[in-house]
Amino acid sequence: MGIQTVDLILIHWPNDHMKIEDQVKNFEAVFSEGLTRYIGVSNFSVEQMEEARLSTTSAEIVCDQVKYNLSERGAEKDIIPYCERNKIAVMAYTPIKKGKTSRMKEIKEISKKIDKTPIQVALNFLASRNNVIPIPKTENLEHMKEIIGSQGWKLNSEDLERIKKSIDETV
Repeated sequence: MGIQTVDLILIHWPNDHMKIEDQVKNFEAVFSEGLTRYIGVSNFSVEQMEEARLSTTSAEIVCDQVKYNLSERGAEKDIIPYCERNKIAVMAYTPIKKGKTSRMKEIKEISKKIDKTPIQVALNFLASRNNVIPIPKTENLEHMKEIIGSQGWKLNSEDLERIKKSIDETV
């Protein structure tokens, strides 16, 4: 790829056959060699995050990548609050759940009102949370352009509350 350093590496799932402390130390070695700028984790529980965070000596855990979208909001119970308290970013994978969240009634209505696509509204809503970075998958240029269109603007407080109320009612 012609690069010397990657921006971020993640322990993708905690390895049940190795202590989290050892997993972190291995990633810190990569960090210390200058091969990555940051280290993070993916799919870690709060307890595993705390163990990983307390195991660091030379690099900080900068993110936890978790499944999070408008219909799968389990991360709001503990992961997101934990990460907010500890200044750790939450990378939300599957943020539009293969387009499912963009078919929600309120999302569609708001998208028409503000001249954005439902996917842009759903992504913008997630990004409005402190410390949350949605990372949608794309396989074509048009979808990438649509995703990019979810940035550079903000839903107003009325629309944010309307979406929040709607998704709270479905849980």
